[in-house]
Formats: sequence, C-alpha cells, structure tokens
Amino acid sequence: MARPIRIQYPGAFYHVMSRGNADARIYRSDTDKQKFLDIFSEATDRYHLICEAYCLMGNHYHLLIETPLGNLSSAMRFLNGKYTQWFNYKYDRAGHLFQGRYKPVLVEKDAYVAELARYIVLNPVKARLVEHPGRWRYSSYRATMALDRKPVWLSVDNLLRHFGRNKKSAMKRYEKFVLEGLNKDIDIDPVQQIYLGSDQFIESAQICTNSRTCLFEVTRKSVLPPKRPIEVLVNGCKDRNSAMQKIYRSGHYTLYEIAQTFGVHYSTVSRAINNRNRAKCKV
Repeated sequence: MARPIRIQYPGAFYHVMSRGNADARIYRSDTDKQKFLDIFSEATDRYHLICEAYCLMGNHYHLLIETPLGNLSSAMRFLNGKYTQWFNYKYDRAGHLFQGRYKPVLVEKDAYVAELARYIVLNPVKARLVEHPGRWRYSSYRATMALDRKPVWLSVDNLLRHFGRNKKSAMKRYEKFVLEGLNKDIDIDPVQQIYLGSDQFIESAQICTNSRTCLFEVTRKSVLPPKRPIEVLVNGCKDRNSAMQKIYRSGHYTLYEIAQTFGVHYSTVSRAINNRNRAKCKV
C-alpha cells in the first residue's frame, strides 16, 4: 500500500490527526496528556510551528498547525517518536504506539481555519464525553476563551482575528460559532481527505506533488525577517521579560537559546513570553 502524499512548503497549513495502533489508547492518564503537550511545546519551539487549535482524545489527537519553514515531517517525527519512547518506557511496553504515520490534510487556511477549529474542539462533545467543549481540559477551547492560561505555543489571536478585531467581541462570536456546531453536521472527514480548499488551491497542491516547482513555495527570507544578533534585539527593552518576548518573536531563537543568554531555565522564558502584561520595546 502506497504511503499518503506529503506536501511541504513554507507557510503550509494542516489539520493533522494521529491515531493509536489498532485504535488503542495513546493516553492512559492526565499525566500522559500533559507529557504529550510538553513534548509538543518543545516541537513548536524547535521547528517554529504555529498552532491554532488542538484536542487530545483517548486514542487520537488533532492539531491545526502552520509550518513557516515547511518542515511538517521533521516536526511530527520528533513529536510522535519522542512521545512513543516516553510512553513505552513508562508502561514497560515495546513497539508502535501510533497507527502508521500521522494523517495530514493540507488546508486553504483563510477559508477553513474557523470551521476546522470548531470541528476539533467539538470532538469530545460529539463523542459524548462532555456536554460542553469548555468542560474538556485537553483542547484549545478553554485557552481561546481565556478560561485557562494560554500555552505559549497556542496562537489564540490568529484564530480570533477571523471573528473580529476587538478581542472580547471576537471571543463571544467564536463561542457562539462553536456552540452552533452542536446542532449541525460538520462536513469534514480528515480520514478520507488529502486537501481541503477551493478547486484552484487543490490544483496547485497537486502540481506540488508532481513537480519540483511548487506554486505555493516561498523562501525562508520571505517567511522570517532577517536574523539579528540578540544584543541588537534587546536594545530599547526596559526589562528582561520584554527583551525575551522580542527575541522570541523574531522567529530565529528557541526558548532554550534565550534561556542560555539570560542564564535562566527555559520555563522562565516561556512564562515571560506568555505574560499578558507585555512591556514594550522601542523599535
């Protein structure tokens, strides 16, 4: 049986799903779910992923991610591989944890991000595990609604922009949009799909699979601004936290590299970046 098509290019946007081998559980406890998220946090940092929605179920997970550097395969190999090693060691088992390779659906972002984000966070409700998405601890819904602290790797603002410029109003519209999905069938089938988008988008994606020249492709320089030394980036920052935020937003430095610069643990950097009361730096 041929492997599924893998299309990668800078800025590609995916709905990624991975299921347990023979539909077995990939999380046996809340500790397992938290460990998975810790490893995912490391993956987003290392591979510069942008996550807009996620949900961890018992035997599978969903991720809605953008890859500015076009490196989905490397990121997923790291995530599934490292978590499998940890899980096997913890439960004294051997062999595959996941059912084959992960399943990516290449998505036309602007047209489908809201619908996919709703589909993902409604998974526990559709499975009759909870009555409301806000009652499921391991999805992006609670952080998007400011019910939980937002992980540094979750791009809540990117998703909410699709619901308005004012954040509070956008959150209300997002909540209404998600809850409206409880009473309708959402026409998304990640198992059967390879692409999700317009005919033009799909045609361009198919050209990518059959040619070395991809119509979507852009260079790294157009994705990230030119790399500047850390000492230049921190000029104009009034305190350490704002300096850490500015360095991280440049896209060229990982949490670990920033932590080494300031002589702190990487979790300190993560808290600084996630701080809502962000101090300003002079440009």
